[in-house]
Amino acid sequence: MRWNGRAWKIVANPSPGQEPSLAGVSAVSARNAWAVGSYLAGSNNQTLIMHWDGRAWDQIVSPAPGNASLLNGVAAASASNVWAVGAYFNNGTTPPQNLAIHCC
Repeated sequence: MRWNGRAWKIVANPSPGQEPSLAGVSAVSARNAWAVGSYLAGSNNQTLIMHWDGRAWDQIVSPAPGNASLLNGVAAASASNVWAVGAYFNNGTTPPQNLAIHCC
């Protein structure tokens, strides 16, 4: 959803796979925002990264190591310095492993 100064407005966005869920958002400007989360693809969770260009959200290809991956935080320091963090799991690996992704 986006605040226009008076009310919240629902903004269309990609909803891949099953059970898509967003967990974090960070904006550099009104035309450069990032959102992260995860979605279910078959029986595995996959990372989800979306970028707002001022007009629409686009899904960005993101790494998804292990057999289940998720992102739960994002920080955009500038248009060319974006970090996302979360965790991934391997079959039989306990505890989960940290996951950090750097973009641009």
